[in-house]
Amino acid sequence: MHATDARDVTSVKAVIAPYLHREWQVELFEAPARRPIDCLFGGICCCIGAAKQRHELLELTGEPYVCCAGLCQLGPFGDPLPEIPCLCLEVFVCPQMAVSANRFFTQSRFGLMNTPADNALVEAANCLAAVANCAVCFMELKGCCQQCFQIDIDGPCLDIELPVRELILLADFAYLCLNGCMYAQQQAEIDAMQSRGYGGAPQALLAVLPQKMQALMANARPPQQQFMMPEMFVAIHCTHGVNRTGFVVAAYLMTRGDQPEHGKAVKAFEKARGHKMNKDYLIQALKQLEEGQY
Repeated sequence: MHATDARDVTSVKAVIAPYLHREWQVELFEAPARRPIDCLFGGICCCIGAAKQRHELLELTGEPYVCCAGLCQLGPFGDPLPEIPCLCLEVFVCPQMAVSANRFFTQSRFGLMNTPADNALVEAANCLAAVANCAVCFMELKGCCQQCFQIDIDGPCLDIELPVRELILLADFAYLCLNGCMYAQQQAEIDAMQSRGYGGAPQALLAVLPQKMQALMANARPPQQQFMMPEMFVAIHCTHGVNRTGFVVAAYLMTRGDQPEHGKAVKAFEKARGHKMNKDYLIQALKQLEEGQY
């Protein structure tokens, strides 16, 4: 890893901040009222929620999986890795880092800025965690002095008994609430972007990201861009013409990954047409296409 890359990664959040201009559809403090189910899911099941959200972001942008969304550039962690099992390991071993990485991913791709209220809530949770950690260190040091070194110095400090357990629980609860609100806020943006289509990160923002991130984002092909590839249009036109089945094949090619998702393709086409389709006929057409019967 180049020294410039290491420097960029450590300050990447501060570097991109001036280039984030879009506002969130849901404010962080409004999330519990406007998206309560997402808040509960993101807070209580933060590991599963982080994995689900990262998978949706990768599918939406067409980018490969990178550990912690590229925030960790040491060794192979800054390079593309298999999404399974690496994403599972990330969210269960480093859940808070995974949640933060999802927020960075969402902000850096969609150009979303933090509001003063967002920053205040994050800083409040961080302060609670810092107070809890200081209390743990103080009580451990006090016990070490009294038991290991047989130091028994009279003074007001040695008489202090801090509610360490309660402080830790309070800090954990604050983080769970914050994680849930961030998950809900980000999910609202992902849902909206899935509806209107992702056209890539803002160019000004892309230019200030670390080089590895720039390369991955530049080479990514979101489904909407794959649909606009000329060779795909030619293939669809030659095999099916510009008709209903042809457009469903296009939707299928947009939505499939390593495994075919016929039902998902039909749903995408139904949404575009605005009415229900004969799923059995269309799914059969896609299966026949896969088997080379066209």
